[in-house]
Amino acid sequence: MSEIEHLLMKTRDAAAGGINMLSTGEALAAALVLNRSDWLANLGYTIPQALDRIGPEWAALVPVAAKMIDQANATLAVVAKTARDESALSTLSAADGDVDVIADLITYGNAPGYRDVSFTIDVRRFGVPAKHRLRVQVGAQDGETMARHLIEVHRQAWSDRGPIDVKPGEQRPRWID
Repeated sequence: MSEIEHLLMKTRDAAAGGINMLSTGEALAAALVLNRSDWLANLGYTIPQALDRIGPEWAALVPVAAKMIDQANATLAVVAKTARDESALSTLSAADGDVDVIADLITYGNAPGYRDVSFTIDVRRFGVPAKHRLRVQVGAQDGETMARHLIEVHRQAWSDRGPIDVKPGEQRPRWID
């Protein structure tokens, strides 16, 4: 095992369970790598004393190990976020029935000459703050049906007194006429 591997192993051990099971040199090195001044103080060492105690070989490896630990932690954070997102997405699937969500349009796109349209939307369940970004591809036939239904709903809402959720000063959109 190389010196950097040894230092990383001891640092991970310390991060997981503390420094009590490490030798003084390993504990000091782990405290330096993890920037744990409280551990140094508990061991009765200052930073210069700790660097002197672990020796020049490990002292030179402290910044390298710290960078490697930081990169590993960043990677783990991304993995954890992805796992949380995947877990949260699973709450959107309904075992028996529809899943009601609130959607916010983020963007849309199309390929010139084709009738398919893609919509990028953020969705969230009612009463749940977590949002999930979805890209929905709508084909020509469904696009026509959706457009017809959307226009029909808006025309009906704007008939008579106007929609219940009309905002002050909001005018009937021209696209529904």
